Amino acid sequence: MADMKIKLIYFDGRGRGEIIRQILAFGGIAFEDIRIPMEEWDDYKSKTPWGQLPILEFEGVTIAQTMTICRFVAKKAGLAGINALEQAQMDMVADKCNEYTTKLFDIHDLPTDELKAKASKKMLDDYVPMFLKNLDSLLEKSSNKFIGGPVPGYADIILAECINGLSDPKDPYIHSLMGDSRLKLVDKYPRIKDLTESVRSAPALKLYLDARRDSEKEEF
Repeated sequence: MADMKIKLIYFDGRGRGEIIRQILAFGGIAFEDIRIPMEEWDDYKSKTPWGQLPILEFEGVTIAQTMTICRFVAKKAGLAGINALEQAQMDMVADKCNEYTTKLFDIHDLPTDELKAKASKKMLDDYVPMFLKNLDSLLEKSSNKFIGGPVPGYADIILAECINGLSDPKDPYIHSLMGDSRLKLVDKYPRIKDLTESVRSAPALKLYLDARRDSEKEEF
């Protein structure tokens, strides 16, 4: 893995690039973390396959689409499951987390504060509780602590990032969308909290998280 030439290209923030960074860090894969300033984006956009970021360059080949990149680097890091069933279980939860994140972006992009507040309330009242309840049910029925097996995989890393945003009072991006009422939602699900804490305390990932600049720790 040390000889692989990997470049991750995204904006200078968390957004959709952060879960890829965390999977790479957890897996111990060295990569070049390239941040495109917003003022350079218009010129850079035409260099991407679909006019979007993130993109990953692997040994000279460009790969686009967030979840495709996540699965690719997870396989390289041995974090995608050991068989087709484990992979499917992880993909299921990872894709659901991507749906959750997309809803946050959609709320953020609404044109007025009134529309944002209405959409946020609906998400907090309906979507997030059901998301957590169904996730807890999956973990309860499983014989494993983590999504696809006895050790963390890429879906656990993505899930832990989502849950941390819900439960971290210092996350101003999620706070700006949902407020403090989100902070108690995870408390009734100890299995989810335990999974999140176990993943984010893993030495390689903790080292990455602790080394992030203050702006990266606090801004989406």
